[in-house]
Amino acid sequence: KDIWSSAFKVIIASFIAAAVSYLSFYYISSVYLKAIIGILVGLSVYFFATHLLKSPESKAIKSKVVALFIKNKTAWRE
Repeated sequence: KDIWSSAFKVIIASFIAAAVSYLSFYYISSVYLKAIIGILVGLSVYFFATHLLKSPESKAIKSKVVALFIKNKTAWRE
């Protein structure tokens, strides 16, 4: 049951991110900017959607990213 619930949340978030990325292509004329903006918008919307859906995978990714930035921040200060 937990696996299906998680898979459903990931699929919904993926569709939302794909739709928003696809819509962002209409406002950008450069091919390179379409790729860069599409990727950034898609990732941002995907992680925001999984966060709103309270997906356990988003919590794990968030903790890893935060730990990575904290580790790099302390290394940068030295």
